[in-house]
Amino acid sequence: MQRLDEDAETCRNSESLLHVICAFGAKFLALNYTSQLSCDAILSAGNQWAKTAKARIFVDLDDLSMEKLMTAILLYDHDLRIGSYASAFMLSGMTARMSQALQLNLENSADVLCTKAESSPLDNEARRRSMWSCYVMDSWVGSGVNQLTLLEDKDLKIQLPCYGHNFSLGIPCITETLDEGKVLGFVSRDDIPPFPAQNMGIEAYFIRLVSSRKKVLRYVKQLDNSKPPWQPDSEFLQLAMEFDHWKHSLPQSLLWNPGSIYARKESSQLGALTLLWCTYHQTLVDLYRIGMPVLFRIQRNIDFPPDQQEFLDNCRRACFENASEVSSIISEALRHGIKVLADTWLCIIAHDSTKVMLYFLKLNRQSKNSLSQNEVDATVALVQRNLEALLQMRSLVATAEHCYLSVIKVMAAAGIQPQIPYGTAVNVRASHDSGEMASAPGSPVQESPENVLNPLAIYRMARTALHEKDQISASNSPSTNNPTSPATERARALAVAATPQNHHQDQQHLSTSFQAPNELPEMNHGYLAPNNAREDSFIAMSGLMPIAASGFGGSWDPADLAVMDLLDGGIAPWTQEYLTDGQSGVDPFLFPF
Repeated sequence: MQRLDEDAETCRNSESLLHVICAFGAKFLALNYTSQLSCDAILSAGNQWAKTAKARIFVDLDDLSMEKLMTAILLYDHDLRIGSYASAFMLSGMTARMSQALQLNLENSADVLCTKAESSPLDNEARRRSMWSCYVMDSWVGSGVNQLTLLEDKDLKIQLPCYGHNFSLGIPCITETLDEGKVLGFVSRDDIPPFPAQNMGIEAYFIRLVSSRKKVLRYVKQLDNSKPPWQPDSEFLQLAMEFDHWKHSLPQSLLWNPGSIYARKESSQLGALTLLWCTYHQTLVDLYRIGMPVLFRIQRNIDFPPDQQEFLDNCRRACFENASEVSSIISEALRHGIKVLADTWLCIIAHDSTKVMLYFLKLNRQSKNSLSQNEVDATVALVQRNLEALLQMRSLVATAEHCYLSVIKVMAAAGIQPQIPYGTAVNVRASHDSGEMASAPGSPVQESPENVLNPLAIYRMARTALHEKDQISASNSPSTNNPTSPATERARALAVAATPQNHHQDQQHLSTSFQAPNELPEMNHGYLAPNNAREDSFIAMSGLMPIAASGFGGSWDPADLAVMDLLDGGIAPWTQEYLTDGQSGVDPFLFPF
């Protein structure tokens, strides 16, 4: 802003960072007119600003600068927000390399307290924050897969971000490093304050949480090399204790309680506090999901012996309780305005917590220590609040609409009536190719990251986008003229689904299925009463889009941009059980995109 005031003409003509900021500003300004604008119109607001910014950072890559890196970081978030997943994936790699080229993983100077004239507290802290932003971004894209991770914890030899107040006013200070209780080794003892952690802001604790999350994601992908989780020295229990320690190390101002909520709202940090606690509980869901292998399709299921049934029950209960906490946090945050839920990951967390809660309700019917009716009703209410949050988040993140439709379908499959405002417009989109993407020659499928990532992980979505372009390029080849070839069949199915007539029929069908409460079956304690008509309606809904059964195998991370097997057209195995109770002859519930 200072540069804009001092030289407005230069900023308008060459400042890429200003352009991407304007792109975000246009979107959040459009949010004030949600009653007049569609979700797509809001998401597309400011896109031309972003295109201009992107073009300018690629003009001369030999001329690297902090401004270009900051622009690339924001463009990653922008493209992820509007659904340009391949572009976001490429930008994540670019930012990691730019941070390495600029050596942001090292302190700019040994003069951390800026006692010399040439040292600038603002510049030094901006470098640190940019590096940590790249680190968080890389961890989201990597999802615990070493092959996709470019930045390692051990290589970041800088201190954690300071308090926002210190940063804004340019007050230099000493904080801890990623390792708790440690400071930079070259800092003089005389300069180290008694409690360096007191200088750390919410960003610092979030970064440590992300570091622990990376360990969890790696753990659940390598269960075959881990000790049984019930052993006292197991990696599982060590991770559980690490998260418990993180929680108890937080200052009072970062706890999730009414005082902190309103204090953070006053300082425009309620969104950050919401993301902090959603990340904490969602990561515990990922840790305890070893007790729900059917739901999460873990690569190697843990065989729990009969004498460990109590341990298994505790894992499932912990997974459910943390999913419920996620829903409660999102519900409370929504009371303070939809902009609090602006982070691109929160819609995925809302979807995933819904999935866990509904699956636990299914297990509850078979458990000796079942939930009380009050607990069941409270869980159903949380599911409805997640649906409401996803409805509003569709204007913030393109992925939210996929999550919203998915939750509607899963709720219906579970026998819960979705509470949808009358007249709500939904965009039933054509399905992606349901087949597994073939690996390139010389790339064994078992070595591909696609086998251990969910279909909506950024890497897999980037691969899907490239796969679709390959199909389009091959559409004029002789092989596509074969009317019985798989490619021709898929193209024909997608073409039929994409026709305006079918699109109108799909929307009308979805509207009549969910928007008229008086036409839905009777409720019984929050669940739909079972009857043959209901089964028939679900079978009819499965025909909204032509989708084949998924061949997806391996483990995937539901919290890292996961919406079951959406891109691969798959189904969660437990949804069929909801509909049929294990009986054959009833079509499984299929997701319509």
